[in-house]
Amino acid sequence: PKESSCVIGDQCNIYIKGIGLTLDDILRDELQPNTGLNNQSFSIKLSAGLTIIMFVAGLINSILSFITFQHKDSQQVGCGMYLLTSSITSLLTISMFIIKFWFVVLTHINESTSLSILRGGCIAIEPILKLFLYLDGWLNACIAVERAVLIFKGVNFDKKKSKSIARRTVLILPFSLSFNQPKFCPTATWNPTGITFANQSIVGEYLFAIFVSTNNTIYVANKENNTIVMWQEESANPTKIIHGNFVEPASLFVTSNGDIYIDDGEKNDRVQKWIAETNNFVTAMNVNSSCTGLFVDINDTLYCSIFNQHQVVKRSLNDAVMTSNRVAAGTGIRGLASNQLYNPRGIFVDVGLNLYVADTNNHRVQLFQSGESNGITVAGKTSLDPTIALIGPTGIILDAEKYLYIVDYGNSRIVSSGLNGFRCLVGCYGEGSQSYQLTYPFSFSFDRYGNMFVADFKNHRIQKFQYLEELCVNTSSVVQTVYASELTTNSSTYLRSCSWVSSYYEAIQVNVGTSGLYTFFSNSEMFTFGFIYKDYFNPFNPYENQLFSDDSMCGLAQFRLTVALETSITYILIVTTWGFGDTGAFSVFASGPDIANLKSISSPSVIEVKYPDTVQSKYSLQLTTNSQIYSRDCRKSNYYYQTIRMSVMETGYYALISNSSMDTFGDIYKDDFNPMNPFENLLSQDYRACSYRDFKFIVYLHTDTKYILVITTWSPNMTGKFFILTSGPNNITLDPYKDLLTYHKKKLAKFEAEKMPNGNFLEILNLSSSVTIPGIGIFEVEHELAC
Repeated sequence: PKESSCVIGDQCNIYIKGIGLTLDDILRDELQPNTGLNNQSFSIKLSAGLTIIMFVAGLINSILSFITFQHKDSQQVGCGMYLLTSSITSLLTISMFIIKFWFVVLTHINESTSLSILRGGCIAIEPILKLFLYLDGWLNACIAVERAVLIFKGVNFDKKKSKSIARRTVLILPFSLSFNQPKFCPTATWNPTGITFANQSIVGEYLFAIFVSTNNTIYVANKENNTIVMWQEESANPTKIIHGNFVEPASLFVTSNGDIYIDDGEKNDRVQKWIAETNNFVTAMNVNSSCTGLFVDINDTLYCSIFNQHQVVKRSLNDAVMTSNRVAAGTGIRGLASNQLYNPRGIFVDVGLNLYVADTNNHRVQLFQSGESNGITVAGKTSLDPTIALIGPTGIILDAEKYLYIVDYGNSRIVSSGLNGFRCLVGCYGEGSQSYQLTYPFSFSFDRYGNMFVADFKNHRIQKFQYLEELCVNTSSVVQTVYASELTTNSSTYLRSCSWVSSYYEAIQVNVGTSGLYTFFSNSEMFTFGFIYKDYFNPFNPYENQLFSDDSMCGLAQFRLTVALETSITYILIVTTWGFGDTGAFSVFASGPDIANLKSISSPSVIEVKYPDTVQSKYSLQLTTNSQIYSRDCRKSNYYYQTIRMSVMETGYYALISNSSMDTFGDIYKDDFNPMNPFENLLSQDYRACSYRDFKFIVYLHTDTKYILVITTWSPNMTGKFFILTSGPNNITLDPYKDLLTYHKKKLAKFEAEKMPNGNFLEILNLSSSVTIPGIGIFEVEHELAC
């Protein structure tokens, strides 16, 4: 593909989705390059007209709203200020929208648009458009909160305080949240293969706490060294290490001005605050046990989740004097009732001041709505919609759409809620230390691009899981499946494209529940190569049954295959590498109208399995000038051959390999072999696609079937010794097939007696190039009988 296709659309590296069906997705396939707007399709003209109408209507609405709410009478309460600001953000949003529309149209029509302009559009237009949309959403949320407070307080509603809060909120709203709450598409997918961002030498042993701010600074509490480790964006190595007198911190939280709140309750009964402006620590809250969760809400209220006291407490940071803490949730007595908690850990407070608690030992997530002491179970087996079972949840985050993201500690995974209930995001393959596994994760945080950073507790590391925005699908009818594995030095090998150097590969069986168009996309640090086969894959003939192949997508060194699959057919997806001998982790993402069932069948091939000697066999014979001859290829008749009868004691896959100084060729027949017609009953043949000296078969054999193995040579008139090596799940019996010649002599004798009583037809058994039949004439044997 041309270079620009990697910049515009879902393959733009910094392209931001999540605002519905994007303009690129709608227009790019309809726009005709180097064609004026008047000559474009009707759908493009209609889109242009509707966009102009939307812009004019939005412009009029924003102007009228601004005129209405700029009057002082409309600003008696904070709601008027929010609406005034909303009219401005709405005007900016609709303006950016029409700029975006014409940018997409004009750059797609003009193919000579420079790469720098295309990248500029990716970097500038989309983030600004999304920022204005977010601001509008937050303003609407502020309006809803104030109206709820007004209803609750009635005549006691403080208008002056409402205006003061609104004024502060409007000024700091774009910067008020210190943490990232990305807006993800409905089919959001993360690469299940993580990257180790930092190991034990940097973050210490048993990592609890991590925080990523809106400017993409990463903060980690190293409880082993009692330090706070910081990374600025794009930095691979720590850029700052803060030393303090805190002991074994279990949590931390960073505010938008860079101040850090860190747990110091285990030994010193307090929460400390590191002030960014002065580089000093002060006490921010007094507690009498460790805070396993910390949070600061939009009203500057500090929350502490006290694990041992089964409570969440809070205090306002605006108070001049440090007063005693107030109870936010829990009675202080462990229990399962709606107002109780049992060893709570992670906490989250949304802009509506609703408190979410990871109620660890009750194996649930509780929602305490603002001002309520009774919680609602929103995740876990006791919830109203128990779509997922949690074991000891320890962390929780809400995204921009208020979907839950939960650290499921006991199951060593991260899960989330969505339109269709809960699903696993990362760590979905059981606990472990592989790159696609976690072992008892404690907390996590999003960066501003939606990537996930996980404190992998028992593996003593930070794992980064990349958000794969290019896999966002803009229709709810599409189902996604994720498969993760890795190629190692123990993986199967084959000669890709008949090369002389082996490549590691994994064979994945693919079955679909609904026929339709499916897309398979790889993600790996390796340069991956993908092939799809029908029915089965023969590693000794990589061209046999091959349907599709793809080596990369837009220069990203990953394959992308879009194929029509049927429910009645089994497909094999081969994942290998461009480089020979490359190893590493990889993921395959499948999307289509239904779930694509992906199952590894590479463990390992029957040739590589070390079966016991009792189920391996070796058979030796030779071809001589006294061996029978036939026409193997219907062109030449002087190929020496041997026939061997095969039977198996157990149905399954078996491997048969020849070993000889000759250039051997093999065929397998079902029930019988007719040398007069070598294509009759033919089951499998060594096509020698890669010019191997010896043939190699992987065949599925049944116990109740008779098979005939025919060994011959690639060229005629060749003689010599050969060996047949077999392996499989059970014994395979090889015996010379001596009845073959007698069978066909009887058959031909019967034919002679019935059809040709005046001639001697048995000389055809010598397979001469021609035979004379008295009364009929001369026939070419190889043309008339053998083929």
